[in-house]
Amino acid sequence: MAIMQWFIQAAMNLKKWVSLILTIASGLILLGLLWWHRPLEPMAFAITIVALLLGSAVTYYLLSFKPSTSPAMEPSDAKERMGLLLPLDTLFIFNTFHNIAALTVVDADRARTTLENLAELIRLVNEIRRHGQAILAQEIRCAELYLAIEQARLGERLQIDKEIAAECRETVVPSFFLLPLMEHAILHSVEMSEQPVRISLRAYYAQKSVMIEVSNSAAMGIDGQAIADVKANTALDRLHSILQQHYGNRYRLQIANLSPSGSMIRLQLPL
Repeated sequence: MAIMQWFIQAAMNLKKWVSLILTIASGLILLGLLWWHRPLEPMAFAITIVALLLGSAVTYYLLSFKPSTSPAMEPSDAKERMGLLLPLDTLFIFNTFHNIAALTVVDADRARTTLENLAELIRLVNEIRRHGQAILAQEIRCAELYLAIEQARLGERLQIDKEIAAECRETVVPSFFLLPLMEHAILHSVEMSEQPVRISLRAYYAQKSVMIEVSNSAAMGIDGQAIADVKANTALDRLHSILQQHYGNRYRLQIANLSPSGSMIRLQLPL
C-alpha cells in the first residue's frame, strides 16, 4: 500500500510540473509570435502577459491544492480525491488561456470578457471548496461560466439553452457535479460535430427529487455500448464518484438518444 501511494504521489508531482512547464513554454512561444507580428496594441499585449501569468499560476495551484478536510470527510478512493482536487480539467484551463492570448490579436474585448469569466469561475470553485457543499444556483452558475468560456473558443459551433425552475435553485447538491456533465457535452458532442450543436440544461422537481437534464442536438447521438457502460467515459466516471459519495446508491443516471438527433443525460437526485 505504501509503495502504491508513493507511485501515485510521484505521478501527481510529475503531472504538476509537466503541465506548468508546458503552459509557460507554449505561452512564451505564442508571445514571441505575437511580438514578431508587430505592431501589437498595448492593451492586447498586456492581456496576453496577464493570461500567461495567470495560466501558469492557476495550473500550478489547481494541481498543488490540498483541501483541509478531516479524516472522516476525506474520500477513500483516489479517483474521488482527484475529482475534488481538480473540478476544472487542466486541459480546459490550458485551452482557455491560449484562446484568450489568441483573442487579444483579433478581439481584445472578448479576450477580456473571457478572462473575467474564468476569474469568476475560479473564485466560485474556491468558494464552494471552502464551504464543502453547494446549492444548485452555484452549480448552475459554474456551468454557465464554463459554457460561456467554451463558447468564446468554439464560436457558433456551440449554442446554449437553459430552463431552471426557481424552486430548485436553493437545493443543496453535491459540489461540482455539473462540471463533468458540461465537459462530457463539449467533448462528446460539440467537439465531434461539424455542425452547430445546442446544449440544453434543465432542472425541476419531480418524484420527490431534483431532476437534472443535459441534452445536445449532435447528429451522432450515443452508441449502445456507451449507454451500457457509462463509466467508460472519464467525465461520467468522475460524476459517478461525486454522486456515490453524496447519495450512495440512491441517485439515478439515465442516458438516451433523442429523436431525430442528439442525446440526453438525466440525473435524479433525491431530496
